[in-house]
Amino acid sequence: PTPPGVSRIDVRSAAQMLDAVMSHLKGADAFIGAAAVADYRVKQFSNRKIKKTESDPQLDLERTIDILATVSSHPDRPRYVLGFAAETERLEEYALKKLHDKNLDAIAANDVSTTGVGFECDSNAMTVFTADARIEIAKASKADVALRLLEIMREALQQ
Repeated sequence: PTPPGVSRIDVRSAAQMLDAVMSHLKGADAFIGAAAVADYRVKQFSNRKIKKTESDPQLDLERTIDILATVSSHPDRPRYVLGFAAETERLEEYALKKLHDKNLDAIAANDVSTTGVGFECDSNAMTVFTADARIEIAKASKADVALRLLEIMREALQQ
């Protein structure tokens, strides 16, 4: 359920999410790119059932528009843009590359190969990278980790 005071916009595709984000971008102080948006979509969509044949169907994929990169490079860019990096190896290297390449203010990275944090559990642990800092968030409930991320963002916006 949507919490009180939250405006919710339901979408079914990365393109719809991009449209929803961009229509609310102007005047925003911060953007949190927390959605795990598909990087690819099927090139040819069919409204009809694809019938079973002797051979398996071949699906051609194309990249979706990178919402986080679009927001961070937009003229109406919020003052603070936070992204996420779920990695299974070379966490710092990949997170710092994403921070730089997408012009983010911060990136919250976690090693999703670590048992007991991240996916399919109630706890998480993260490392937040900025241009000049590395902040460790120790293993805690996802709610506590989220509150810590909001504190980091609030502190940055107050500077």
